[in-house]
Amino acid sequence: MNSLLHTLYSACIDTPFFGIALSIVAYKIGVIVREKSKLILLNPLLVATIIVILLLKATGIPYPAYKKGGDILMSFLAPVTAVLAIAMYNQRKILMENLIPVIAGTFAGSVASVATVFVLGKLFHLDMQVVNSMLPKSVTTPIALSLSRDFGGILPITMISVICSGFTGGIFAPSLIRIFHVKHPEAAGIAIGSCSHAIGTATALEIGEVYGAMSSVAIGCMGLATTLVFMVLDKILL
Repeated sequence: MNSLLHTLYSACIDTPFFGIALSIVAYKIGVIVREKSKLILLNPLLVATIIVILLLKATGIPYPAYKKGGDILMSFLAPVTAVLAIAMYNQRKILMENLIPVIAGTFAGSVASVATVFVLGKLFHLDMQVVNSMLPKSVTTPIALSLSRDFGGILPITMISVICSGFTGGIFAPSLIRIFHVKHPEAAGIAIGSCSHAIGTATALEIGEVYGAMSSVAIGCMGLATTLVFMVLDKILL
């Protein structure tokens, strides 16, 4: 009987469906926890990440077993990035009405993000490969991974940087809006989308419809702006 249970257990763990199912269930738990607690700190993605880590550690399930399903979920990142074009098209009216602020805001956000990482990396004497890995931290994951790869970055570090940037923006954005007395939802939405991509946009949607719309527009514009900044950096470094 024990042998049969062990065989079934191994068969379940060794399939990609384990990682996919665990990710979905963990995220659903995160959503429920957030809805019940009403605490901004309990971001669903953050809660899901903690649940997955604790479960893998407690059960001794190797990370490669979970990664089989994770890799399949990761394959959806490229199509999701393409969908940003649809989001920008759907919000084209707002985009055109605020074209100059959007372009100026996302470009300023891109330059500030890249410059901050570069300067702090130099101050703390970090290896340039690590710095290059963190430079695209404020854009959505597929674009960040592509830019990091082109600059010889370490992809896992890039992933962590992007996630941390999203969590930080998503958690602290509402408080920062109040502290700095940002009155215009368009400006606040651009700022959130520019620094914390999709995770921050989820928070922006909770604040208000205009906040979410401008944040979603800023994600795509931020990706374009950061790509241009990296092209300039590439020319300078060469």
